[in-house]
Amino acid sequence: MQYDLTFITNVPAFYKINLFNRLNEFLKIKVIFISKTSEIRSDDFYGDELTFDHVFLSSKPYEIRNKLQVLFSLAGELLKTKSKVFIFSGWETKEACLCSYLTPKNKNAIVVESSVLESKLSGIKFFLKKKYLNRMSIGLPSGLLQKSVLSVLNFQGDVFITHGVGISNYTQDDFSEYIETEKTNSGLDFLYIGRLSPEKNLNLLIKAFNGLSHRLTIVGSGPQERELQKLAKNNILFLGYKNNSDLASVFKRSDVFILPSLSEPWGLVVEEALISGVPVLVSDKVGCKDDLVTNDVGLVFEAESVDSLLSSIYKMEKNIQYYKNNLKAKSYSYLSKKQLDVYGSLIDKNI
Repeated sequence: MQYDLTFITNVPAFYKINLFNRLNEFLKIKVIFISKTSEIRSDDFYGDELTFDHVFLSSKPYEIRNKLQVLFSLAGELLKTKSKVFIFSGWETKEACLCSYLTPKNKNAIVVESSVLESKLSGIKFFLKKKYLNRMSIGLPSGLLQKSVLSVLNFQGDVFITHGVGISNYTQDDFSEYIETEKTNSGLDFLYIGRLSPEKNLNLLIKAFNGLSHRLTIVGSGPQERELQKLAKNNILFLGYKNNSDLASVFKRSDVFILPSLSEPWGLVVEEALISGVPVLVSDKVGCKDDLVTNDVGLVFEAESVDSLLSSIYKMEKNIQYYKNNLKAKSYSYLSKKQLDVYGSLIDKNI
């Protein structure tokens, strides 16, 4: 069988499955998953309705997979698969990097979801990334900061920004009731959703809100959970982990979403916040900040400065209705359409 696109990716994340299912409506695609699960992800992270041809190379979690077994299994799959384009997912999976030598360079494309802010751009890793990129004819960065990685690595192929890392479970219709309803109670309700781990920079967030009267709701779990609970004052509420399918109601009760990460390659949850009609505050280390966080829907603050965060909170408080009104007038349906258009256009390239 001849495929239009063959993807090689780590695990069946729900937002990837949503993308693949949509692509499979008008293209013939195959997806080669390295593993079924990851040790750091909960059960609802994965999509369970796969309408496209696919194969799993390992039944073990991604982090403890047998890399030699995966290498040989991936090589076998690629050698027997006929496809117009082979799309490799970054450079995290070394087995995939090696197997890129088994497919024609003019058919190889690479998805780049890590931004220039957290990527290693010197030393041996820099050298190996350049060698790997030499096997690619097309670069598919998710946004502007991801495109910068390809520029620094002097990538010579065609580059097409995908405008996202996948497709959310939500559309603006899921939040229409919230978008039409103005807040009536006093103060603002801020929201964080994500892992409770050092790279998310939640110590800074709690330090800021311990001195404020605004409420902060933290949704998620992780290694810092108990430590952060001990630091937090009464205006900070921990809800623990919630399934992605339950987040709509959380967004509906919130005025502002905050993502203070020290490292965040993209930030799909920022997309979900904007789709829900909730203005955003993100740190300058968040990978989607230049693509999604325009100054009419949110603000960017310095990741390591509590004063910068507080200044952004005060500005958001003062102008909250301005940001909300702007979001009422915006549509983010273009994000999924752009991704579908970019991938769909690949089969028309001269490859």
